[in-house]
Amino acid sequence: MEFIERTFTTFQNPYIHLPAILITSIVLARLSATILDLVSKLFISRTRTHYDDKVLSVLKKPLAASIFLGGLWLMLSMCDLESGVYKPIAGVLQTALLFISALAATQVAMETIEHFSHSKEHYVFIQPQSKP
Repeated sequence: MEFIERTFTTFQNPYIHLPAILITSIVLARLSATILDLVSKLFISRTRTHYDDKVLSVLKKPLAASIFLGGLWLMLSMCDLESGVYKPIAGVLQTALLFISALAATQVAMETIEHFSHSKEHYVFIQPQSKP
């Protein structure tokens, strides 16, 4: 009985949970990249253009990095750190997440511009008109 009580009080320690959160965030980041690959192979490969393939390939790494940074932030928030230590580290994580999101949005915008600048599909809505 003493072993069970000691084990229970050990697992209530939040510092025991930190490695589990870190490992879970790494696994979830890899899992999200794998799921994104499966979705692209199953559904998006049926389309005629490769635009959506390029967008998904651009979004795969930022999505995994965002999930990993979210795990780090959760791990950091579970620690009982002083405000002078927690705020700068949380600020760095938030800035990194913002930078990754902005970089992904910029790359998606570049892929969109590249796709529509060379594609003839954007002229589909322009119909030749006859003279009145």
